[in-house]
Amino acid sequence: MSDMIQISCPACGVGNRIPTAKTGRAAKCGKCHEKLPRVWWQEPVVADDVSFQDEVLDSHLPVLVDFWAPWCAPCRTLSPGLVLLAEELAGRLKVVKVNTDENPGLAKSYQIHSIPTLMLFSEGDIQNKRMGAMPVGQLRNWINRSLGWL
Repeated sequence: MSDMIQISCPACGVGNRIPTAKTGRAAKCGKCHEKLPRVWWQEPVVADDVSFQDEVLDSHLPVLVDFWAPWCAPCRTLSPGLVLLAEELAGRLKVVKVNTDENPGLAKSYQIHSIPTLMLFSEGDIQNKRMGAMPVGQLRNWINRSLGWL
């Protein structure tokens, strides 16, 4: 059973076994049929204009959103640290990437004037915002302080 993980249903508390190959996909509880929380492992999730509501605003976990673009050197510098944090904080924090070139509506809605811009969301609300790349340790501390995890 090492290729399975167990996710508890937030509605009824029943444990549900999910194949590790299907983590990150939508799933429903086998007992009450409520939506199960998604579990993310090694990679940040890519969101766009269509999926932003589900991936960020409706997330049961706090979400770190990286507004970025592929041509942005500081964005590319920040990316490995985000992958590390996505793995390290899986189950506590979801990391989401939004390409501002492909999603200008989201960039406009969230007043993204400089990239990379990082936003922390909790229960659909912005908790903190920061512009520019930073070392992973500094980013981890910022997340912990912003979410009251210290």
